[in-house]
Amino acid sequence: MKKILFVCLIAPLWLSSCLFDDKELDPPATERMEALLRETKALLLSSTGGWLMSYYPSPTQEYGGYTLFLRFNTGNRVTVASEIEVNDGDNAAKTYDSFYDLISDDGPMLTFNTGNPYIHFFADPYNKHGIGADGAGMEGDYEFIILKATAEQITLKGKKTGSRVTLTPIDPGASWATLMQEYIDAAARMSFKRGRYNVGLPVPTKKTYRRLSFTHPNNNGDTIVTTMGFRYTLTGIQLYDTLTINGIKVKEMRYVSGATPYFEDIGGSGARLVIEVWPLSRQLLEDKEDRWGFSYNGLGSYGQNEWDIVKTVLPGIAFPDDNGHFQLSFAWMGYDFVDGREYCFNFQLNNNSTNEDYAGAYYGAYAYKTEIINDNQITLTRKNLMLMWAENFYSVASFNRLIAPIGNSLSTSKTFTLTSDNLQAPTWILLTDNSNPNNTIKLSPTDIYLPFEK
Repeated sequence: MKKILFVCLIAPLWLSSCLFDDKELDPPATERMEALLRETKALLLSSTGGWLMSYYPSPTQEYGGYTLFLRFNTGNRVTVASEIEVNDGDNAAKTYDSFYDLISDDGPMLTFNTGNPYIHFFADPYNKHGIGADGAGMEGDYEFIILKATAEQITLKGKKTGSRVTLTPIDPGASWATLMQEYIDAAARMSFKRGRYNVGLPVPTKKTYRRLSFTHPNNNGDTIVTTMGFRYTLTGIQLYDTLTINGIKVKEMRYVSGATPYFEDIGGSGARLVIEVWPLSRQLLEDKEDRWGFSYNGLGSYGQNEWDIVKTVLPGIAFPDDNGHFQLSFAWMGYDFVDGREYCFNFQLNNNSTNEDYAGAYYGAYAYKTEIINDNQITLTRKNLMLMWAENFYSVASFNRLIAPIGNSLSTSKTFTLTSDNLQAPTWILLTDNSNPNNTIKLSPTDIYLPFEK
């Protein structure tokens, strides 16, 4: 008979009732917990090929799921590989070692109790990739309650987030480096930004990080948005939960390549998510939810020279009689943060004052007239419209130089040619000024925190 370790769902209740006085602990219950932890540890060690972790960091699955490999070793050491590059030079073959433990807390718990760059990347409140709010990051866990453990799968729950995480054994004969590279390549090949989910009606679909947003009518005919996190597999995408739209239930989809690539339900329902590929000019200018982030290293020599002036001036800007100074937190192209009507160069500053009347975030935006010339060329012309704090910083902090690469003249346009690494899902779009080859701007599809330093 297959041996299964079931964790009683009421365990936290009977444990918490005894934790107030060690003398009142029920010895048999304590012994059962200790035995359970020993058996779970033996199970973790038994998979000589290691375990594939399907990890969803956010409690809302806002950033979707990611693939990690874990090998549990004697001495409470764990070796971890990840599809996400955390430090410069990380690749499919890179691993990091740290310690783990199995303890009794809110029930039996697996904890990664020393820093591991791959595990703690998702829990760091100041995410290295600038993902998530400052002070929150991706909101992930490094402590996991063990819900169920078998040789085929271990089911965990984030202690803080409640997100479900699973471990499945890796073939002992598999090369971690080769297998992880396959996951990295699959994610790159299948990545996309938008599509149409066909379930008896076409449902517009948008992808942000690894979460899908479906805009569709509900049973009352009202338009709603259903979101669902997912993880890339080697053959398609696996949804965090069962997705139900228009009565059709889907949990996993396979990728079908071709002139018009799509994902189809492996369960045979006929549900199909068809990928839509927009020209670069439309991707940059027409999606009102997109933010294209700037960075200093993403600028050509012309732009860096202009930004160098701002980098020098901005730290000296302060309110009278205030000890705070301003720092550029983000700079991005996209629709304005006020009402989303204007296409703008947007910025966010942070004032590190100890006076709460001055401390915090300051936003501003410079509006632009946009024109699509063709699929790969656009024209930008600055409008005489400055929102929020934009006018204050335009001259005082030399923000006229901050926007110089895209144009600070009200009468002269700049025409750019656009290129990218992947039309289906760009990880960057490069703008090259047709009149100045030294003026290039590489924009990121995600925010870049502290762009002067990146």
